[in-house]
Amino acid sequence: MDLKPHYKPPDKNSWLGRIDPDESSLRMHQVIQLVDIRELHTAEVPAQGTQSLKKHKKIAIIGFCCDEGVRRNRGRPGAREGADAIRSTLANLPIHFNVKETQVFDTGNIFYQETNSTTDSLLSTQLALSTAIQVLLSNRFFPIVLGGGHEVAYGHFHGIHTFLHSQEMVNAKESIGIINFDAHFDMRALENGMGTSGTSFLQIAELCGQEQFNYLCHGIQKTANTKKLFQTAEDMGVQYYFADEINQRQPEIMTKTEKFMQKNRFIYLTICLDVFDSAFAPGVSAPASNGLIPQYFFPVLRKILKSNKVISMDIAEMVPAYDIDQRTAKLASLICYNLIEHR
Repeated sequence: MDLKPHYKPPDKNSWLGRIDPDESSLRMHQVIQLVDIRELHTAEVPAQGTQSLKKHKKIAIIGFCCDEGVRRNRGRPGAREGADAIRSTLANLPIHFNVKETQVFDTGNIFYQETNSTTDSLLSTQLALSTAIQVLLSNRFFPIVLGGGHEVAYGHFHGIHTFLHSQEMVNAKESIGIINFDAHFDMRALENGMGTSGTSFLQIAELCGQEQFNYLCHGIQKTANTKKLFQTAEDMGVQYYFADEINQRQPEIMTKTEKFMQKNRFIYLTICLDVFDSAFAPGVSAPASNGLIPQYFFPVLRKILKSNKVISMDIAEMVPAYDIDQRTAKLASLICYNLIEHR
């Protein structure tokens, strides 16, 4: 798919911050490299396949500036501005990783654009993200997608799925496991044949077809999902844990998460910021009053990252207009930083 209608290259002005005089005081904005994704070619991954993907240290940040799915899902909009808000807080974080071994790139934004084609404009935007993900993976980058509504998940997974199948790295028995931190299952039926931020994982299940659909959801809220959605999850074999289970039974949850990862060759990791308690993440599309507490989240996150199975990650539903003291943006940037440091 042509990226042109939906792509803007990276902007150095997104990466500003303090500069200290000595080399041991570098910050993220000083080491970030800008890459126009259109200048990358779709290269073939070497035959060693998974090993080369696990060992590369090129991190590619790409924004998904879209909240059309949230609007359709009757949520509060503003997540289209989320990517740059996260960049601004990530920019000033100090560097503790080896910059010779780990490179971080900004590869610009995919943005929602109404089109004149017969294709749904949201789907067109998701497929543009899919194309970008395929290009990044084929060039051995690890993508971090900054959203954007959780409609990002369908486009993101579509890119991972297409890439891995093109390289013959997965088949009906070697699946892509999905770990989602979210208050919602996001498994609603399409509305008039069109997707929303609440339909992504049902669309992903349909994309998998005869393959295994392995979906683990951390942080579910009973009051954020209808009885119908719980039944859909049960019918499709979805594993899930409530937010208070993670807050109270972290060691047990970590063990079960590890067993889930062992069954999958790759892990797609997606984090909807509304999984967190609103005291820590007020700037989201649907704030939670009894959500996940960050101190219980980060050990689970690091456990997942250290598995060396995560192929790509996104952070969804950052809404700057509702943020307080940049709490949500700072939390999102800490998630990114943990990935960069522990990848």
